[in-house]
Amino acid sequence: MLKRQQVLAHWTPRQIQQIRDLVSFQARVDTIKALMPLPHVESVARQFYLSSADSVPPRGAKAPVSTLILKTYAPRTSKLALNFMYNQFDDLQKAGFTFADSVLYVYKSYMQDHHHLAANSPTPFVKFEHFYSIASHLVTKNAVLQRCSTCGSRNFFLRNPSRYVSSCISCESIAAVSRAAPVVRTA
Repeated sequence: MLKRQQVLAHWTPRQIQQIRDLVSFQARVDTIKALMPLPHVESVARQFYLSSADSVPPRGAKAPVSTLILKTYAPRTSKLALNFMYNQFDDLQKAGFTFADSVLYVYKSYMQDHHHLAANSPTPFVKFEHFYSIASHLVTKNAVLQRCSTCGSRNFFLRNPSRYVSSCISCESIAAVSRAAPVVRTA
């Protein structure tokens, strides 16, 4: 059996850091293997989990993407976060970055922003596994980013429009803020 040091000696420091990042994001070992197709990556990821505060890698069935979109990320704040992330992800993909690099960069940026924005909420709005699943749909063309004809923002939609209401989250948010704003009357 190969020792951890022997395995890691063949990987770049960047690859090792990416695996550490994935472990810190609570990625499943299967997801790490899919994003980092390196020899023995599963055993190294499990060892990283064992040496971190979380001693067990996450398990269980993945939620279907339609459930994530329709239920889990139905609140406006979550939709806005997801939409922003998928726009960044799509831009990186179009610029030629790999799927793994795009997913890792966007989620790492999100977590850094989340850390500063949500000091009272240690749990991020968007979980890594959910972001990964939905990003996979975007890449396989089962989902699209569609430009809003009113405001010009790009919105994430599943290809099956009967399963997802196609409204612009940016327009909805602006309308909600406008409704909530106090009316100032001048004499």
